[in-house]
Amino acid sequence: MGCQSCKSSEINDGSLLQSIANSIKSNSHSSLKIYLSTCLRSCKTPKASFLATRHIQLSTYEFSFLGYSLVTGSTKCFRLLHERFSCSIPSLLQEFSEQKINPVNILCEKNHFELLKYFLPLYFQNKPKHHSLLNDTLDFHNTDICPEATPSISHIQAACLYGSVASVDSLHQYFKEHPYAELDLNEKHEERGESSVFFAVRSGSILIVKLLFENYNMNFKVLNKFNENLLQVCALCSSHKRNPAFFEIFGYLIEKAKIDPTYNHEEILILLKDRELINYYQEVLRSKGIFVEKIDLELKNLVKPCLRTMKEEKQENDDWELENPSLISAVMADSQGTEFGQGSIFESKLQIGSKS
Repeated sequence: MGCQSCKSSEINDGSLLQSIANSIKSNSHSSLKIYLSTCLRSCKTPKASFLATRHIQLSTYEFSFLGYSLVTGSTKCFRLLHERFSCSIPSLLQEFSEQKINPVNILCEKNHFELLKYFLPLYFQNKPKHHSLLNDTLDFHNTDICPEATPSISHIQAACLYGSVASVDSLHQYFKEHPYAELDLNEKHEERGESSVFFAVRSGSILIVKLLFENYNMNFKVLNKFNENLLQVCALCSSHKRNPAFFEIFGYLIEKAKIDPTYNHEEILILLKDRELINYYQEVLRSKGIFVEKIDLELKNLVKPCLRTMKEEKQENDDWELENPSLISAVMADSQGTEFGQGSIFESKLQIGSKS
């Protein structure tokens, strides 16, 4: 669809905007500068209005050039648009707010840490004092691991949840000079009462867990509002997400973080599904004088036995992977391998002249 106010004798509107989008996607600021200058020279619409218009549609979302630069992590293009073409940060925040997505948490989700470091000061300088609750991710279907928490997690919790070491460290370093609550590792989620250590465990990233425990000396012997400890959360996540990293995290929580393995041990054992993890945990309990078998607990509590053969476990894992090709931003089945993030964004459909 063409823009009536932009005319070019050499290149049509669609291909010009496609070239702009491609330049942003590839973080080619020199090409972006040329295409934008060409477009602005022939465009009757005022510069500010044209640049603020949401030209690029991704699934149900519409982004301006600056917004598209942010979600694709194109640092050079973002800086060019902001510094050279005077694209407005307040307009960008309004653009994201109206679509109920959080720009900082998107950067954390995608691990665009270079752009995150540049954007953080701009964000806090321009963020409205009062704003409505925003979603933290473009993934509205991935709720298995953190169902209630996802819609309102803080920036540092988002970075921990998505396993972004560089983003966590960037936010933590910024917090030392600018103590915003959204960047405080000890800040608890209002509904669940969980600090960042819970989100680190939920991420399935042993690196994030080690970072918080060994580098930041976070307290791991904590409970959430449901009196669950980190072992229970890890067990729950491992039952939903077939990730061998949860085995390593589970062992680390017991052996390094020294979390009491006997606390709510029956519930934990019932939650566990991985055969190796079950055997490991039963051995840990026996070393503490607790002789209990998972199958006995399931029969006692009338729970359907979860022990499976190795063949059954492999088939279940394969089926699960097919049904869940991307744990982050898996919004559409046909979004894999496109430009938004690393293999996890929507098919891009350019439209010109969209209403902002």
